[in-house]
Amino acid sequence: MSKDTQPSVITPNHLPFSTQKLSASLAMTEIRELLKAGHSVTIPVQGKSMWPFLRGNGNKAIVSATEDIRVGDAVVFELSPGAFVLHRVIALSGNDVSLCGDGNTTVEHCMRKDVVAKVKAFIRTGEKEPVFLTSRKWRAYSWIWTRLRPVRRPLIIMYRAYCKIF
Repeated sequence: MSKDTQPSVITPNHLPFSTQKLSASLAMTEIRELLKAGHSVTIPVQGKSMWPFLRGNGNKAIVSATEDIRVGDAVVFELSPGAFVLHRVIALSGNDVSLCGDGNTTVEHCMRKDVVAKVKAFIRTGEKEPVFLTSRKWRAYSWIWTRLRPVRRPLIIMYRAYCKIF
């Protein structure tokens, strides 16, 4: 790669700032500019809303600009000014988007214009290779997990108890 060629995936090491020193809102402003320029960006996953499969302990999401979104896609959206969330799209109706984190039972709503980026892949803690959302593994997980939403709460409670024991 020549010095004039920019990498196609921007990681925190390639950013012209330290994301740990910026507010989420300012960091997302910079990330939006990179996405508009056609780059994919690697961002850290924070929180537990996509638990049990993604946790805020080193997991990362590779995101790109949103061209179109579909039910089942994982996206980053602006829930309220300066508050960005990564959740799965569970329903689309015109410009309205309904979303739910894999570890949640509560549905959140936004407009299509509030969707900032679409997740292309995840890098799980300790893994070197990303899991692309187009992979068989991810599609199978998504198909099963989205259909379990009505019984998700007890499954999550049992899984958390299991993790505490083992």
